[in-house]
Amino acid sequence: MCSVGTCKFSEQGGSITMKRRFLNFITNFYRNLTQQNNYNNEDIFQDAEFEEFEMQFGRWRPESVERIVSKSRFTKEEVKRMYQTYKQSYPTGLVSKRDFSKTLEEFFPVGDVTEYSSILFGAMDVYGKGEINFEDILKVLSIILRGSTTEQLNWLFSIYDIDKDGVISNEELLYMIHSVYILSNKNLDDQEEKNKVLQENHAKRCLAELDLNSNGIISKAEFVESCTNNQNIRLSLKNLQLNAF
Repeated sequence: MCSVGTCKFSEQGGSITMKRRFLNFITNFYRNLTQQNNYNNEDIFQDAEFEEFEMQFGRWRPESVERIVSKSRFTKEEVKRMYQTYKQSYPTGLVSKRDFSKTLEEFFPVGDVTEYSSILFGAMDVYGKGEINFEDILKVLSIILRGSTTEQLNWLFSIYDIDKDGVISNEELLYMIHSVYILSNKNLDDQEEKNKVLQENHAKRCLAELDLNSNGIISKAEFVESCTNNQNIRLSLKNLQLNAF
């Protein structure tokens, strides 16, 4: 049985699960935002020094902590803690595609994050601005860590639907698989025939399981239904929410 949550392929570094890579990244990213030793309880949204910086450079700044909390599923203290760490990492308030790629490199230091980073960034940069901000990241964390299973799966679908045409093609599955494959080792030669065949077969198996009406593409409804009916995926999403705290 091969699904987005359970379909695996082997290579020199062992067995990789596409979805698990992303979920582990989200969990660790959240922990990095919330487990800073230098956190204090000041009202960082009214930081005069930071406000002066923002006015000088004209960069992004949230309107108020209350507004952000109302749009997320985190408490005021959680939001303030995350934002304090966020502004230390990204002083301008904005995260470029290159910034995001550098952050991903911290989690996958021996791999090539170029493709995977581009996919994840594209899913968060919904308006194609080339930059994301704290609210964009918080929205994803809210869905993945505290959303319903359907909400989580809808967002995961948006990752695989790379060209945003509402369906997942075999080519998109193959691109995602390749992006995860090279996360394990940037020096892997994916031109080797055995590696290419391995990835192609993986994509075909996933398409066969998720494409319920066998028309060669995966709709959002098919993706959500297939994953919802897969106990391993449901448990994985549930454990993610539990293990993040």
